[in-house]
Amino acid sequence: MITYICRYAPAAIIAGFSENAELFNSAAEDLSDADGISHQNMCGFSRALIAAAMEKKVSGLLLTSCCDCIKRAFDIISGYADPDYIYMLDLPRCNTQCAETYYAEELLRFINDYKKFSGRQFDVKKAAAWLKYHKKDGAEPAGRQSIALLGARVSDSLFENLEARSHLPLDDLTCSAGGSTDEMPEDITDAENFSRWYASQLLAQRSCMRMTDCSSRRDILKKGNFSGVIYNTIKFCDFYNYEFADLKDETDMPVTKIETDFTKGSSGQIGTRAEAFMESVAPKDSRTRTGISPAGKYVMGVDSGSTSTDAVIMDEGKNIVAYCIIPTGARASESAEKAVSAVLDSSGLHKKDIAFTVATGYGRSGIDPGDRTVTEITCHARGAYFLDPHVRTIIDIGGQDSKVIALDENGAVKSFLMNDKCAAGTGRFLETMARVLELDMDTMTANGLEWDEDLTISSICTVFAESEVVSLIAENKNAPDIIHGLNKSVASKTVSLVSRIPLKEKVMITGGVARNPGVVKAIEDQLRISLLVSPRAQICGALGAALTARLQIG
Repeated sequence: MITYICRYAPAAIIAGFSENAELFNSAAEDLSDADGISHQNMCGFSRALIAAAMEKKVSGLLLTSCCDCIKRAFDIISGYADPDYIYMLDLPRCNTQCAETYYAEELLRFINDYKKFSGRQFDVKKAAAWLKYHKKDGAEPAGRQSIALLGARVSDSLFENLEARSHLPLDDLTCSAGGSTDEMPEDITDAENFSRWYASQLLAQRSCMRMTDCSSRRDILKKGNFSGVIYNTIKFCDFYNYEFADLKDETDMPVTKIETDFTKGSSGQIGTRAEAFMESVAPKDSRTRTGISPAGKYVMGVDSGSTSTDAVIMDEGKNIVAYCIIPTGARASESAEKAVSAVLDSSGLHKKDIAFTVATGYGRSGIDPGDRTVTEITCHARGAYFLDPHVRTIIDIGGQDSKVIALDENGAVKSFLMNDKCAAGTGRFLETMARVLELDMDTMTANGLEWDEDLTISSICTVFAESEVVSLIAENKNAPDIIHGLNKSVASKTVSLVSRIPLKEKVMITGGVARNPGVVKAIEDQLRISLLVSPRAQICGALGAALTARLQIG
């Protein structure tokens, strides 16, 4: 088997040698093997490729000189992984007659090299058969309504994750997808003529971002009936970050961006982004459970967060009957059960009185009482708009992540941003710092406004910040001054997220951190606006889930 990485790679030639040709799109479990022999600022895909080679998951490799990272991966794999076979094709950056001639010579060199390596002969008929079988492989979108997946390649596991969250078909139009060609002329019978024809076909495909003319990438959006665009980028791959920056300003279509390091980490957060995007562009039909009691008059929302699990019961008049907030333990499902029991006890109601339950938060899929799951993006938007219909921007600082959500005049989500997988700027960050200071959260919150010295602490990384706090303690700095520095750090991280979305007042802060006046004040100072802080800020997600449940039964 020969593994190739690129749509411009001559997979048909591999088939012409009676070898299986397989596109490499496997996310790494971890990158530790690659990190030991490469630099961590190489893109995640190239490091995943190195890791697969080191683990002997690929034996034969056909690479193309797509970028510097792949060139470096070729050197590393050749020197350290000792594969059975590895070859690098020098890929032109344009589609001209000169480029076709050059690439045809490259293909012919590959044919001769593999012939010498394997002792096999290249069979044009077998290559033609492969091309005929693979002619229609998703290079162009179909006419039905769908979501366009653009940008850098997606791993197989990521595509499955996104596809599972999308209730519309997902058209993979990323850099590695596609690759169909015209039917090969019958008069081509030798390797030289085949290489010349095949080179012209490969270079005529929809371009990737490393080509000098990328206009065909824009044209693809005009050919399909797309409801929105999910744009994928890979960490440290600037080609596609540049395209996304242009795309979001050039199209009226809803667009959201995801970024991975080509591992399977952060699948839950990426799934939440995709699902929230889908809820905003094309709401799906509700998924109800059978056997709902017709006597039930109340609805419930359960928000399973990383720090707390919140539950809200609402009556027919959209009045909050009861709510509870409990810490999320080691098992989200058990915490949800406790929250449901607590809120039912508080209200004096029984499960049979609840007509519909909506679950939200990261643990939503594992909550047994849920009749439907909805992302926290949609629920926070709905909850905040219910608390104050003048809200147009929401800043939600939760235990695990931060979000900025823009609303329209009807309270619908216009756009949103989430921080990447990093604890800095979240409630978990503050909890970690509280432990370092040997304070409980209530004491830390109370002391945050009583500072004298204006200290500055890193907002980049929780680990860096913890090191700085330890140093400040060693310097006998006062705890209130350190807390003020930490509050500014959270605010800086939040404001950097806000700066990437058009800020429109009024602005409401939700989540547990909204109860921290020091953080609220620091954000207000940096944004130079006043934030709306509702007494119900922490249960905003559960409230939105209850409102969603209310909509299901009228």
